[in-house]
Amino acid sequence: VIYMVRIPQRFLLFEATLPGRQVPAFCTSGGRAIMSCLKNEEVKSIIERSDLKAYTPYTITDPDKILLKIKEAGKKRYSIAEQELLVGENSISSPVLDHYGKPVASVHIAAPVSKYPAERLEKEFAPVLLEITQMIKVPF
Repeated sequence: VIYMVRIPQRFLLFEATLPGRQVPAFCTSGGRAIMSCLKNEEVKSIIERSDLKAYTPYTITDPDKILLKIKEAGKKRYSIAEQELLVGENSISSPVLDHYGKPVASVHIAAPVSKYPAERLEKEFAPVLLEITQMIKVPF
C-alpha cells in the first residue's frame, strides 16, 4: 500500500502516513479493504508473499486470522486496524472501486486510540467513509 494524499490533523503526528510511504497490506486497514475485493486466490498469494512480521504487539501475523479480517472487511465494505502498524493509532478504510468493480485505492482515516477506540471509530466514521468511497468516480 502506498499513501498518495494526506490531510494533516493537529492530533496526528505519525510519519507512517506521509505521501509516498509504503506500508504492508496485511496489517493495515487500507490494505485489507483493498484485498477484501479480490478473489480468494489473489488474497492468499499476497499473504504468502508478505513478510508477516509484527510491527507492534498488536499486529496480526497469523495468515488465517488475517484472512478472517479480510473476509469481515468484505462483508462490511470497510476494514479496521487496531494499533497494528503504529502503537496508539487505529484506522478505518474503505475501498475505491473502478467501473469494473475492481479495487484501485482506499480512503483511510487514522485516529489516536486514546480518543477513538475501534467501536467509536466504526460508529462515527464508517457511514461517512462508505458514502465518500461510493461518491468517488474512477475515470479508468
